[in-house]
Amino acid sequence: MSANAQALVNTMTIPRFSASLCNNQHFVLVWLDVRITDYNQDSINTLHELKRIVGVINTFVDIDSCADFIKSTENEKIFMIVSGALGQTIVPLIHEKSQVTSIYIFCGDRSNHVDWVKAWSKIKGVFINILPICDALEQAVRQCDQDSVPLSFLQVDAESSSIQLDQLDQSFMYTILLKESLFKIRFSKKSVKEFTAYCRTQLPENDLDMIDKFESKYNRLKAIWWYTNQCFLYPMLNRSLRMMEVDTIIKMGFFMQDLHRHITELHKKQLKDKHSTELFIVYRGQGLSNVDFSKMKKAKGGLISFNSFLSSSKKESIAQIYARRAITEFGLMGIVFKMFIDPSICSTPFALINDLSFYRSSEQEILFSMHTIFRIGEIKKLEFHNDRLWEVELTLTSEQDQQFNTLTQLIQRETSEENGWYALGRLLLDLGKFEKAEEVYTRLLNETSNSTEKNFIYHRLAWIKHNLGDDAAAIKLYEASLKIDNSAFCSSGLTLATTYHNMGL
Repeated sequence: MSANAQALVNTMTIPRFSASLCNNQHFVLVWLDVRITDYNQDSINTLHELKRIVGVINTFVDIDSCADFIKSTENEKIFMIVSGALGQTIVPLIHEKSQVTSIYIFCGDRSNHVDWVKAWSKIKGVFINILPICDALEQAVRQCDQDSVPLSFLQVDAESSSIQLDQLDQSFMYTILLKESLFKIRFSKKSVKEFTAYCRTQLPENDLDMIDKFESKYNRLKAIWWYTNQCFLYPMLNRSLRMMEVDTIIKMGFFMQDLHRHITELHKKQLKDKHSTELFIVYRGQGLSNVDFSKMKKAKGGLISFNSFLSSSKKESIAQIYARRAITEFGLMGIVFKMFIDPSICSTPFALINDLSFYRSSEQEILFSMHTIFRIGEIKKLEFHNDRLWEVELTLTSEQDQQFNTLTQLIQRETSEENGWYALGRLLLDLGKFEKAEEVYTRLLNETSNSTEKNFIYHRLAWIKHNLGDDAAAIKLYEASLKIDNSAFCSSGLTLATTYHNMGL
């Protein structure tokens, strides 16, 4: 094997069980083949193409380690390429794993395998050329990205017709509170460099060129262009919101804020230019898991929240493509969301982005800002004979919607006490993310000269140290607070008493 070929294989192979450490996407690619290091130069070139599509390729030469890796990967979908010989052994072991969605048999002779694969529904075909696998994977990746927007369903109490606030899932509350905190922060110019430095430690090698380009070319008026670009940003954002990866969400805060503001500015301009408040319809096609589909049916009449930015199109045919593609995957229902929009009363900004999108297409794409909330209407089959393809009618909520107002008031109560970085720090404490909260409060401490603010921050940092089990450090922070309390400017019996009380830990 050539040195170049070996170098490529080395970059594909990562330590066992560590895929998620450098995976910002919603899937991983597993390749099992005893001949993984024996390919000729033509195949090596194709491997480069595979890396362009999926970023990281997790390669294995033995069944046991591959099966263990698959069983340990719980939060991402798994696409698998496997040789025919090993496939006959491993497919029965891993086929029922819900995370395994697509299996591609790659072999030298199709005739040896076309019969046995018929028993396994997740096998997409037997291939003697890897290029068709690349094409299939590229389509699967696009579908995976489309299906990755995190959702929450808010049921209505049948008797009172009120939202059951006690049943709000944590992902909805925490992501919306994070958003409210992040959108009030004044980010500095160094936020971009801090984000790209973070990306270089988290993302695979094939993303590095795009990270460099983002660092040198990004400005807030290009936020939509970057969001629609087929690069690391879109999957990274949706994954972080779906998995509640607080580190990533905070690092991307400036980008989320820029994207929201850009959509808001466009929304105002387009509404003013067109002078139209006529109701219109947009469509979105995607896959829903059986679990989420069941939740949605139970929430009929209630609300659905898309907990990230949301792409849609005025063309139903585009939504149909994604919905029909979804039902080729095991465990997914194909959904066409039919969304009724009244621009005069909408609660979330949205904009037509054809001229600003990376693709500059004629798809009539409408992009909504974060946490767009709709009321769930009719849920019906698209085709009488197909139990997996559905149309769901959604109506964008208005500020006059009683249940939407109840939800809004709840969120405002949770975020009214503090603003910006302070609100974010408190939220992180509520989440139990003490190390990340410590970073936020340390940053605030370094940036303020106000004695009252310093006193407050010392108390928060001391409380964090106590929760991390470092009482010695906590006492030192309380002592720093006492120096301020004892000063002529901040002397207060109440603050002194509070500090001495807290020092008792």
